[in-house]
Amino acid sequence: MSILKSDPRTALADLPQLSLISIELAIKQADSNIKSFKEIVANSTDPQITRRCSPCVGIYKDIKSLVQEAHHISELKHYADITEIFDASLHLAYKCAALCSVNSIALDPLSQDMISRCETCQSVNKYMVSQSA
Repeated sequence: MSILKSDPRTALADLPQLSLISIELAIKQADSNIKSFKEIVANSTDPQITRRCSPCVGIYKDIKSLVQEAHHISELKHYADITEIFDASLHLAYKCAALCSVNSIALDPLSQDMISRCETCQSVNKYMVSQSA
């Protein structure tokens, strides 16, 4: 939960606000990854890296779209519907990590950051569901 502690809004947040904060942090990470993968593809002189990492730009745009949908659902307080969105987001982040693995590097740091944020969102929202049951 150190991801949440990194945001100063967390200290005073109630559970619904924690859900939104965690999702906003995931959106921010998706934006950052889109930018970073665009730069990697544009600046790489290694055609293998360009070929492997190029699809990640689209993958992270898809992740951002999913996470924005989760934010809307969280605003509506339909927390149970969010888990599937983060399952799909995690699947996509792992897909990008697999595409970009070179020389047996298991997960690139960008994908690992996104995976951590998605897992945090899942944990927060699963807790929300358990509290409302």
